Amino acid sequence: MKRFDLRRLWRIVVLGPLALSVAFVLGGCPQTPPVKPTEILPRETLAANYNARAEAIQKLWSKCHIEIRIPTFESGQPTADARVTGSKSYALDGNFIFRKPHDLYLEGRTLLPPTPVFGLFSNSEKYWLWVKPDVSTEWSGSYGGPGASKFFMRPDRLLEALAVFPLPTDVAAGFRRDDSRDVFFLLCPGGTPAPGRPGGSCLAEEIYLNRGTHLPEEVRLYNAAGDPVIVSTLGDYTEVDGQQVPRHIVARFIEPSSRRAESTVTLELSNLSLTKEVKDAAFQYRAADVDRRVDLDAK
Repeated sequence: MKRFDLRRLWRIVVLGPLALSVAFVLGGCPQTPPVKPTEILPRETLAANYNARAEAIQKLWSKCHIEIRIPTFESGQPTADARVTGSKSYALDGNFIFRKPHDLYLEGRTLLPPTPVFGLFSNSEKYWLWVKPDVSTEWSGSYGGPGASKFFMRPDRLLEALAVFPLPTDVAAGFRRDDSRDVFFLLCPGGTPAPGRPGGSCLAEEIYLNRGTHLPEEVRLYNAAGDPVIVSTLGDYTEVDGQQVPRHIVARFIEPSSRRAESTVTLELSNLSLTKEVKDAAFQYRAADVDRRVDLDAK
C-alpha cells in the first residue's frame, strides 16, 4: 500500500490557493480605470459647440410615447377666473415632428383602437391644440395675435425649450457657472428689472449645460415680469445622424398667475431621424372632431 504523504497534502491545500491569490493580484486582477476629471471649457468654446449643434438640427422626426397632465377647471375651461379643481392625465403613443422655426406636430393616440386624444400643432401662421374625448375642445390662435398670452400650451415656446436654436446675437446675454452646470442666460429689454441684471433688463431665458457632457439638460423661459412660463428637462441623449439628441423630454407649462395652473408633457422618443423627409401637409391645419372650438384671438 502506498504511504500517505502529509507534507505533499499540506502544500496542495495551503500553498496552492495562496500562490493563485498572489498571481491574481500581481497579474490577473482587472484594473479599475481612473475617473476622467470633468473638463471645464471656456465660455467661447461652450457657445461655439452649442451653436454648431443647434444649427445642425433643423428638423426632427420621431415616434414617441406621450404622457400628458393638464389641469381641470371649475367652469370646464381655462378662463382667467376659473378655479383649478384637479387634473387629467393621459398616456398615449404617437409622433413628435418639428421643423424650424415654427412647424410642430405632436399627436397622441390610444393604442387599441387607435383613437386620437391629444394634438398640439403649429405652422408659420397658426397654432392649435385639441384634447378629447372628455374635454372635447380645440383652442387656436395666430402668431402675433392677442390670444398668444391666453394660450396655456404654446407650441412655439415648446420649440424654444428644446435648445435647438443658436444663441441670439441681437440681445444681451450672460454666462455663469453653478456648482455642477454651466449656464447661458438671455436678457430682454423692459419689464421688471431682475436683481443683479445689467441695464434694467429682465431675465428671458436660461440654458443649463451638463458639466460633463456640455449638452443642454434644462431650459427655463420667463415672461417680462420674471415668472417662469415653461421649464424643460432634456436627457437620455443618443447620437442621431451625427448629432446628440435627447430621447427623454419633460416640458412644464406654468401659468404666471396666483393659481399656478400647470400642464406637463413628457415625451419618450424613438425611431429618431434628423434627415427624414418631413412633408408640409403634416403642419397644415385640420379642424378636429370636437364639441367646442375656442378662437383665442376673438374678443
